[in-house]
Amino acid sequence: MGKKFDKIMKKYDFSYDEMFEYFNKPALDKAIASGKTIRFSHNPLYDDGFLGMEWEHIKLEMKLTDADLIFDVSIWYVK
Repeated sequence: MGKKFDKIMKKYDFSYDEMFEYFNKPALDKAIASGKTIRFSHNPLYDDGFLGMEWEHIKLEMKLTDADLIFDVSIWYVK
């Protein structure tokens, strides 16, 4: 979403939780339903922002644990 993130938040008076609910969750749910591999550029285990929220949502929806997060060279991912 890049630079549009702040504009959308301000225009619609959304909180960070609402932004996650309206934008991140649907994209994650679609990726999960499609069976896509989900990759993280940073370790989501130690992130207290959207990345960490995304990992928590993925774990809940896919019934995973932190042990299911795979690290390979420079990315973390789940299948």
